[in-house]
Amino acid sequence: MPGAQTLHRLRASRTRSPPRVTFAPIIADDLVSAVAARLIAAILAGEVRGGERFNEVHIAQSMQTSRGPVREALRKLESQGLVVSRPRRGFFVRVYTAVDLHEIYEARLCLELHTTGVAVGRAGADDRAALWRAYGAIHTAAAAADTQAQVMADFAFHLLIAEIAGNSHIHALMRTLGTELLAGITLVGNISRDPVFNAETHLPVLRAFDARDAAAAQAAMAEHIESGRDEVLRRFPDPLPDSGATS
Repeated sequence: MPGAQTLHRLRASRTRSPPRVTFAPIIADDLVSAVAARLIAAILAGEVRGGERFNEVHIAQSMQTSRGPVREALRKLESQGLVVSRPRRGFFVRVYTAVDLHEIYEARLCLELHTTGVAVGRAGADDRAALWRAYGAIHTAAAAADTQAQVMADFAFHLLIAEIAGNSHIHALMRTLGTELLAGITLVGNISRDPVFNAETHLPVLRAFDARDAAAAQAAMAEHIESGRDEVLRRFPDPLPDSGATS
């Protein structure tokens, strides 16, 4: 008798008319994590749209794996807020609302202000140099008008601050929040602000790190995050409910 994985592959081989996104084969020890990482990359790159259904059979065929790891990966993304499941219909890319993104920014502010203050006190010369290099990657991408590279470099900059702060739990939370926020921004559409201006909003944070001024770094980080939030939320035609509805 064929095994469960063989049966899955036999069933998958009968499926035709795959969706427009083709996924490269996966070869890894931890298939679930590898599949999840590729699906996240597809969301962040805008290869799949908000509300679009994931075809588990096609994904499994493309990645040359069974449907089991694909389904587990989709459940992992669901737990991270990137995907929603519907009974008897499958998994879909989450559609983000203004309230969703506002709440993510609020949570990010709480985490990053604390993390920035701690990181300033712990940062050595090598750490500060690494932050300037991370900023350089943001600015280079901005100057080249490479939105995707700029978004990912920006994410790396903020994760580096969390890493310098030295709290692995906060770093993990930051990664989850950041991924969710990047997905939301990607699915909403590119923001209209000048990308070089966007990159340069990191400079006050860097200068405060160089001055070892935690309060100034926190204030600069707050302004940086809030200005980004306001720009993203302008993409939505309807105003946010009052603060009592979103807190």
